[in-house]
Amino acid sequence: MYYALKKDPKETCGGSWYHSYPTLEKRAVGLFFHFELLPDDTHDRTMLVDNLSGEDERIRIRTTARYSFKPDTYVTAFGKLYRITGMTSTRGFARGISVPTVKTTLSLTGCASNPLSL
Repeated sequence: MYYALKKDPKETCGGSWYHSYPTLEKRAVGLFFHFELLPDDTHDRTMLVDNLSGEDERIRIRTTARYSFKPDTYVTAFGKLYRITGMTSTRGFARGISVPTVKTTLSLTGCASNPLSL
């Protein structure tokens, strides 16, 4: 049972998860969690309108935190605000342990602004 409850050593980064867009009133309701940054991040230039382009940052993270992550919720990490655009979960059973280890992979897209500097 101990191995099912201990932290994954690959999870070296920390962030907070917000159920809705963080504002001044909701600033303290973020739930802290540890995660592993996956190496397939991208930076794309997107044309917003004619003569106006923007950066589109996409990263993927993996965590064993048991929060109710879902698309269109928010994560703050590395001093930036991200929106969850997709997620997948995998369950694994360690040998001799009946409690599964659930790993959730989140696909995140960077938000244009982070006015609260979370």
